[in-house]
Amino acid sequence: MLPTNELALTLDEAYTHGTSTYLAVAEDLSALIAAGQLETTGVVRVFDDDEWVILKYAGVDQVNDRLTDLSAAAPRNASALASGHVFAVGSSVWGCVAADYIRSLLDNTNPVTQAFGDAAAPGTAEVAARRDHKHGMPAEPINALLEAKGDIISASAAHTKGRLAVGSDGQVLTADAASDLGIKWAAVGGVPTQMLHRILLGVRFLG
Repeated sequence: MLPTNELALTLDEAYTHGTSTYLAVAEDLSALIAAGQLETTGVVRVFDDDEWVILKYAGVDQVNDRLTDLSAAAPRNASALASGHVFAVGSSVWGCVAADYIRSLLDNTNPVTQAFGDAAAPGTAEVAARRDHKHGMPAEPINALLEAKGDIISASAAHTKGRLAVGSDGQVLTADAASDLGIKWAAVGGVPTQMLHRILLGVRFLG
């Protein structure tokens, strides 16, 4: 079903894009306006087999059945941007739509904020998004876990992260299956400091 104020008209005179200042149509524009089917200002799409162009009209000549005061409302189609193209008698004028209706087709709601791991989806909205719209981004999850200098991230299970707070000076990170994160900070024990230094440096210890 066609929306309100959307019509299919027929050119009654040839229209040359970029030169002609009006569109003469075969329909009775006065009757359409009286019936509430046509706005006195709006947008039209003129097309034939070769080209199309979207125009704004700012007036209606009800005596001569003309849409007047034309200006470009959107880029034109095909070669040379349809400049100078002649739309012959019988070409179609479609969508005499009020400018407010065109604007109503744009989505004025805020785009959704996606969560990490969201699957791709084609969407179901039947309105167009504005070209400068922005999607919200979820907060970076790692930063939320880090609370202090030296914190590190470890896993408590598959795909499950957690925070291990920094240990004390001199402690080392040690594997510990009993700990929630499988690791812990612990003091060095059982090996003299001098021996540990030599081991770490690759120096053979002989006594």
